[in-house]
Amino acid sequence: MWLLGDIAFTKDTCEDFLCKLKCNNINIIWGNHDHQQIRSVIKKHPKVKFHAYAHVLGINGYKLMLCHYPMLAWTGDYHLFGHWHCRGVHPALNAFDVGVDGNGFMPWEWDELYARLVKIQTTGRR
Repeated sequence: MWLLGDIAFTKDTCEDFLCKLKCNNINIIWGNHDHQQIRSVIKKHPKVKFHAYAHVLGINGYKLMLCHYPMLAWTGDYHLFGHWHCRGVHPALNAFDVGVDGNGFMPWEWDELYARLVKIQTTGRR
C-alpha cells in the first residue's frame, strides 16, 4: 500500500488510522500536512516504511512516479500524486490525483487506476 501524504491532522487519528490498516507493507510519502507529531507516529509504526519526497515504483512493466505534490516533469510512465485533494486537474494526461477524497475515501486498486489512466489517455477526458 502506498499513501501519498496528508495522513491525518492529529496524532490520535493517525495512530487510529494506522492500526486499522490490515496491510503489512505500508509505504508513506510525507505530505505538507504531516507535521512533526504525525511523522513521529508514522516513524514508530512497525509496518510503515516512509519516504521523504518521491519514489519511482515499477509495477506491471510501468514506471510510476509517486509524490505528494503534482509535478510538471518526471521520470516514468505515469505520475501519481495527492496534494490537490481532488480539487484540480493536472494538465498532463498521464498524471492523476489519487487522493482517497476523490475515490469515496477508499484506496485505489492498481487495475482500476490503470484502466482510468488508459481511458484518460485515449479519450483526453478525465
